[in-house]
Amino acid sequence: IETSKGSAFEMPSAKFTMTYNDESEALFTEGSENTSDYISLEQLKLYAMYRFSIITFGSIDLIDSYGFTRPMLPESLIEALDEFASSLHDGLYVIGYLNVALIDNLLEGELVNQENSYYNQSAEDLALRLNNLSDIYFRQVFLELDLR
Repeated sequence: IETSKGSAFEMPSAKFTMTYNDESEALFTEGSENTSDYISLEQLKLYAMYRFSIITFGSIDLIDSYGFTRPMLPESLIEALDEFASSLHDGLYVIGYLNVALIDNLLEGELVNQENSYYNQSAEDLALRLNNLSDIYFRQVFLELDLR
């Protein structure tokens, strides 16, 4: 049997050591450093802020307009996070995920059915239907990320 490395054998790393300018000021946002190849929670949070700012604000100056500072991340880290987290992050901004969040809020509440012509089932039936809908939306949004 002859084998060789596949095309996805080399993967980007989330490992990053902070770099500083001549005045000992960090060149990137605190929390972007990491001693592991695997993405840290802090890096993921920074990436979410970074991606959100690009999606919502584009290239405008965020500090002057909104008082928001886009995280400064090294290109190598952005590459790793794009590879491993962009689909998950972007999936949070589609209507299916918003429906899951809305259903979660509805399930936390109590059904007060004052007008039976709108809904004539029990609260348990409604909760079952809402849970089923949530599962459907969740699978639609995150199916490609589910590696089970």
